[in-house]
Amino acid sequence: MDAKELQTTIQRAVTLLRSALEKLDGTQPSLSKDRESLIKAKVCLACNLPLGDKKVVRGCHEYCHKKIISRIRSGERTENDFISAGLLAPESPSGRKQLKNPLNDYLNTVESGVADKRKLKKPND
Repeated sequence: MDAKELQTTIQRAVTLLRSALEKLDGTQPSLSKDRESLIKAKVCLACNLPLGDKKVVRGCHEYCHKKIISRIRSGERTENDFISAGLLAPESPSGRKQLKNPLNDYLNTVESGVADKRKLKKPND
């Protein structure tokens, strides 16, 4: 391994470590208003073409997202670099949104009340 290859390898490692530290920090940059408007208009953040009916991943076509991820994995840039540049949307929480359900609210209060009553009962000696 010559000096240039070693330098490239070290640079990739530094980029990956910086990316890992950014994820551990939990700080993620946000998109600017004009980039958010592109998402609402259903336009790809990376190539600026209409999203259409194709699969959308973090504001991009699936193909564009794969290209960005390959650049991140190669160590060229970090995920936060792409988010800051407005080419990738920040991660959103996974799973379905919990809907406000009056029945669940009632059941939770009843169950907690029953649990409180159980705690207050003294065992018979």
